[in-house]
Amino acid sequence: MCNKCHKCFISVSTQTPTTGSTTLPDNQQINKGVITSIQMRRSGSLTLKNATGATVATDAVVGTAHITLKNSDGKQIFAPLPLSVLQRDFNAPDPLCVNIEGVDLAQSTINYDGAAATAAHVFELIFGIACDKC
Repeated sequence: MCNKCHKCFISVSTQTPTTGSTTLPDNQQINKGVITSIQMRRSGSLTLKNATGATVATDAVVGTAHITLKNSDGKQIFAPLPLSVLQRDFNAPDPLCVNIEGVDLAQSTINYDGAAATAAHVFELIFGIACDKC
């Protein structure tokens, strides 16, 4: 099956402090573009690293987390989304297809069980964007 919603992508990582909430780093390509897909890699029993070498949050932490995407006015775009539905592996390789404009990552948050988190780990989200915005 050909995946039509995930052609150009940007990987965004944010640390998992034990406070139970974190904001996403600002990214103008995502803020000004159209998000066509969102996904995360499922670690299972493995230790995964992102592009900078940071350890990706475990499935246990991801299982307690949800993301709230907001626009530049700080208004919620849709209901908080559990991060576990964004996880992909060889059994479910295709990302969650969406069509979202106006997301301000600096206003968006990930909330999770801080007790399960390790400050040295990161949430890594992979956003597909419309190719004319790459």
